[in-house]
Order: sequence, then C-alpha cells, then structure tokens
Amino acid sequence: IISSSDAGGKPEYHTVQDVWSSADGSTHTVTLQESLAKGKIGKTVDVVDLAAGLNETIDYRATVSLLTRNIEVKGGYDETYDYISGVGPDLTDYGGTIRTYEAYSEDKDGWDDSMAGYEVYGQYNYPEGTISMLNYVRFRGMGKQADQYDTLAREPPIVLLPNMKLTMKGVVLTEPLTGAFFWCQGTSRSELNQWQFGADYECSVSTVALTITDSVFVGMSFTFKPHLGITHTVKNNIFFGGWECRISCPPQRMIEIGYFSTVVKNVNVDRPHQSGSLNIQDNTVHGGFGGWFLSAGCEAYTGDGAWRNNRAMGNAVGYDVRSGCTSLKLLP
Repeated sequence: IISSSDAGGKPEYHTVQDVWSSADGSTHTVTLQESLAKGKIGKTVDVVDLAAGLNETIDYRATVSLLTRNIEVKGGYDETYDYISGVGPDLTDYGGTIRTYEAYSEDKDGWDDSMAGYEVYGQYNYPEGTISMLNYVRFRGMGKQADQYDTLAREPPIVLLPNMKLTMKGVVLTEPLTGAFFWCQGTSRSELNQWQFGADYECSVSTVALTITDSVFVGMSFTFKPHLGITHTVKNNIFFGGWECRISCPPQRMIEIGYFSTVVKNVNVDRPHQSGSLNIQDNTVHGGFGGWFLSAGCEAYTGDGAWRNNRAMGNAVGYDVRSGCTSLKLLP
C-alpha cells in the first residue's frame, strides 16, 4: 500500500512483481505489476530561517508498506457460510470479531443445579480468556456494524477484558467492516448494569496496557485514553483514512488521545486527573476528516520523547487540540 501525496487522496494498492538488489546491497529496485496511478513525493524539504531560529526538515514523502502476512484472520468471506442470502459482508456489514470472555460455566447435558454433585460434576467450567500478543498478523473483513438492525450491535475487530496486557507488532488491517478497532456499541446488559461478557464500557481499553508498533491500519480509528497506572505505547505505525466500507470507516476522528473517562450508572463522567501514561512516537495519519484529536495534559506524556515525530498528512483537520497539552510539536 502506497500513500497518496494529494490532500484527502486514497492510497494505492499494488502487487510486487520483482525485487532487485545490487551486489553490494547499497541499491534496491522494486518493480510493480502496474504503474502508479498518480505521482508521489519522494524527497524531504529543508526549511531554514536562521533569523527566526527555524531549521526543520519537512518529510512529505509517500509511505510504502508491505501488507502480506503468512497468517491471516479473515471474517465474513467464507463462501459456504457467509453468502447464504446471496450477498456478502460488503452489503451485510457483518464480519469477524475476536472476543475474550470472562470466566463462565454451563450445564452438562442432563444436569441441573438441583442435583447432588452438580457443582463438581454437572458443569463445564471455562477460564477467563486472554490475548497477550498479536504479531505479524493480517486482519481482513473484521468488525460488525451497528444501526443496521435493532437487534445487532457494533462489534470491533478485537474485544478485550479489563486489566489485560496486549502487544501488537507488525499487524495489518485492511477491508474493515466497522471503523473503530476497539470501540463497541449496543452491547450493554442494562438490567444488570454490566457490559457483555465482562468487557469494559463500550469495550474500552483504558485499563488495558497496550503496545502497538510497526503496524498498518486502513479505515480504522483508535482511542488511547489510559487509566491511572496504565501505559499506552504507540510507535512507528501508519493509519489510513479513506472510504473503506459503507458506514464510518473510519469515523471522523482517526486517533483520539486523552484522559480516561469512567461510567457511573450509565452516565459518562470525565475524570481529567485519572490519566495514565502515553508514549506516542513516529506515527503517520493519512487522510480521514480529522487526523489527531489531542486532549491529554502534558503530564500524560511521560519520559523522553513521549510525543515525537508524529505526522498528519492529507487530512481535512490535521490536529485538533482540545483542552490538552499545547506544547506538543505538531508536524505536517
């Protein structure tokens, strides 16, 4: 996938035909099966004004990312099970979700809780689910949209339980069927004031220790609002906007970074002094209406270079700083 050098432009998908390297390894040439549809910027620009103390290198170069992975998780495109009605997931908006469940039990056949020995012999007991690492995996056709039918909920590609720890490295996501990687909608069990299968409010990952590096996400938004004592590390990733599915791929806000919020009796209550730590470096957001929405205070960016070399390219709104840290260096 090659990013556009035009404002709001869509990325281009290409297949590599050949890769040539010189004998000394100093030169590499990649040949594509088809020519580029549009020209790309391939050079940096130095902006120097000594009188103003300005000496910056502006990097507008198009990004090139390899999408192929040996492991693919593909939801919603099985010809046997997903085309029974004659239409596929691009019209039904119903793809795959990986969900971790809280621990639960279910009755064995012929048993009920009135029988002697039921608790020991009459149940299947399943432990709490967990995912700790997703490395070099490609996701395709993931997510389920809301608001199509009253009985369906919006499901993201991955739903995590509170207090987990997840590392994602070299992950690729394309062809999404919902626009938010972690956010869900319509999954509450209001009669119990709980959230489905043990997930946090709206499947929030505010209590999950996240590390996301060297990954490419197309048509997908993220929210990073860690709880006190939790760190979200996001380094060297590329996020593409574009019109990737029928509804909200991505939503208007590509990357939201801010304070943790909690819910009391289904009412969203902001807790601006509960923020955890953020480490956001070397990421680029291409396209989408809004690139970066920043509401975290300066104290949330902990450590040297905790906000460094992040870019917004081709967005209608590159950066929106809302009551957050106003001393961050914002690069085009």
